[in-house]
Amino acid sequence: MTPREVGVYLEAAAWRAEQGVQEMLALAWHVAALQRQKRLQSLKSLLRPASKARDVPIAERRREFAELSEAYARHRAGQSKYSDSGDDR
Repeated sequence: MTPREVGVYLEAAAWRAEQGVQEMLALAWHVAALQRQKRLQSLKSLLRPASKARDVPIAERRREFAELSEAYARHRAGQSKYSDSGDDR
């Protein structure tokens, strides 16, 4: 592993640890909030409904992937999409 890879690995581990703490805090808050209720709601009403993600055709997904790949390649080469217009984003 290169030093850069080690750094990326450590950053990811720190992010995962922070996310774990945030999840635990949210869980503790919800437990305390539910304990204060006189009448508990049904579990079904507390759970989120299933995601209504649309089924995207594979051709559209491949087109989007190609666009993102091209944009990333331009970015890596230093050719921003906005460099021609004078917009320095």
